[in-house]
Amino acid sequence: NLEKHGFVEVAEVQRQGNRPERTLYGITDAGRAEATEWLSDLLAVPAEEYPIFEAALSLMGVLHPDEVARLLGERLNMLEVRAASLRGGLEKLYETLPRLFLIESEFKLHMIEAEAAWVRGFLAEVTAGTFPGVREWRSFSETGEVPEEYLQLEAGEVERP
Repeated sequence: NLEKHGFVEVAEVQRQGNRPERTLYGITDAGRAEATEWLSDLLAVPAEEYPIFEAALSLMGVLHPDEVARLLGERLNMLEVRAASLRGGLEKLYETLPRLFLIESEFKLHMIEAEAAWVRGFLAEVTAGTFPGVREWRSFSETGEVPEEYLQLEAGEVERP
């Protein structure tokens, strides 16, 4: 715990009426140094996070391209609603709070907008049939047979893209 490691110490013990005692803690110099080091790492070093959406993209080939397009359309609609809601909330909050206290929401909005832009572009490729390999993907989804092009890749008979 933080107290055991010397990062916080009891600053005050309070009691109001017949309520239980309440202990207030203060950060120590060691705690401040630890927090600074930890936060510095979080800000400076990109961490590999594993979003569920990335996992879904890696497995989407088991679904028919038309179903993937439908599902991505749903996702895009939800992302756009989320972005609009967050944007509206931020506009109101900017009137009363310094940007410093809203920066994580601003970052979240940009990430949602970036994902929406990517989904929009990918969805357009799948829908238009211009996504490389969509013909083989469609064939596999409809017949259950692995396309010859994929078998050749597996056998090492053609150069991988």
